[in-house]
Amino acid sequence: MSSGADPLEQKRSAKAAIDAAKTLTFRAAADAWLKAKEEKGLAPSTLKKIRTYLDKDILPALGGDKPLDEITRTDCANLQASIEARDAHNVAEKCRTWINQIFGRAIGLGLTENDPGSRLRDIAAQAPKTQQHPHPLEPELGDFLTALKNTPSRLTARTAAWLCI
Repeated sequence: MSSGADPLEQKRSAKAAIDAAKTLTFRAAADAWLKAKEEKGLAPSTLKKIRTYLDKDILPALGGDKPLDEITRTDCANLQASIEARDAHNVAEKCRTWINQIFGRAIGLGLTENDPGSRLRDIAAQAPKTQQHPHPLEPELGDFLTALKNTPSRLTARTAAWLCI
């Protein structure tokens, strides 16, 4: 007995659903978010840095081809912990921000209802305090100037140091 449905239309509908599911991956959401950032005029160097961390850390950890709704808070927390484990606290903070923005955009577009990257800040490890280096004292100045003259540092760094003196 026939249900009256067109088998060809059912097949097309199923294919469309599969195609739609493929576009709901984290990779697709991240790429669309990055493209939107590019269109807003973000500096090329910043875009390159974001792309590097997406490719190096975020996409491998969150399963780039994983559907948005299958990414868990544990996945995001583990990503953050792995970045913090290499003492890259600044990178961890940037990645947290970018993940929140990616999911925020996806929520705004109706691609998902959940942001598993939210509240990561609450479990973030505290970055070590930065140690301020005092200026050289007068007796140390001779050694400093000799070291500055012989340094293999780039010209801009050497020039900046000389200008500060």
